[in-house]
Amino acid sequence: MKYRFLGLLLICLVFACSENDPTPSIGITPNYLVFGQFTSGMNQEDSQLFRVDRSTFEKDIVNDIFPRLNYEFEAEITMSEAEKNNAQQLIDLLPDDLLQSTVDTFGCPDCHDQGGYYLEFGDGQQRKKILLDIVDTNDQTADIVAYKNAMAILLLLWID
Repeated sequence: MKYRFLGLLLICLVFACSENDPTPSIGITPNYLVFGQFTSGMNQEDSQLFRVDRSTFEKDIVNDIFPRLNYEFEAEITMSEAEKNNAQQLIDLLPDDLLQSTVDTFGCPDCHDQGGYYLEFGDGQQRKKILLDIVDTNDQTADIVAYKNAMAILLLLWID
């Protein structure tokens, strides 16, 4: 029941702030998403990242300073079917502002030890990696902020 409510909340949050169709309007139609939160510096903790596609939902724990855009996912834990169903919504709801982005960083992630969010999505042939500041910045559109907030709610459930 908790996961159904959170899934509904996720959809409502994204669509409440979005005027765009969640269907990608560029050549890449993501079939997987890697996402998570990272910190470094004084507040260094293990970074926990997740990979979801249509059949699996897995977790990776990075035990050193998060390697930023050169990161490669290595599954350590398989998540539950219910968790996978909620996480899959994040693939479908990726906003065009991220899918079409020509930049790989929004804001200044972890510049002040505040951490950041990591996103990677692709279709098996193309992939894009993006770092997002946890703080809402001027270069983050309303759709990006709404997506980031929905992702943060789900991460609260899965990060140890």
